[in-house]
Amino acid sequence: MNGKREIPKKKDFLKWVGIIMMATLPFLHDLITSSGEGTNSWVPDLGIEKFLTDEEGYIVGYSSYRIFLYNLLLHLSIHLSFLGWFLDAHGKSYRAALLVPVGVSFYQLIMILTNARFTEYNSLTSKFLVVLVLSLLLGVNYFFYGRDKRQKGIT
Repeated sequence: MNGKREIPKKKDFLKWVGIIMMATLPFLHDLITSSGEGTNSWVPDLGIEKFLTDEEGYIVGYSSYRIFLYNLLLHLSIHLSFLGWFLDAHGKSYRAALLVPVGVSFYQLIMILTNARFTEYNSLTSKFLVVLVLSLLLGVNYFFYGRDKRQKGIT
């Protein structure tokens, strides 16, 4: 606090850029597709849309590629945010608990990508069971394995 402005470090700047990119990730569907027109002309055709389209014309269960991209990128943004928080919380007591939302958001990404949204795997009961089992496993691991690390002073 000597009156001089601190210049942000490169690492901090990259964190800022990463956070901004994750915040705008759900809106990339606006760049890739146009409403009612499909993929924009400047986007290279890699065959992804055709690969994901089923025989009824749905893209992994979604009515359009635009809606699929929005939902996928929204859930990917959430997953990456929780994962980033988990990685940043090194040494914090709540770090193990962050694996629950990381696991649940990854589970939801798998549901979207495998077109399992309308199956039993995506029901409320299944999701609750995944959260419960994941929480119990993490709790048992934290209290038994983490206790040894805490006693040794390792976090």
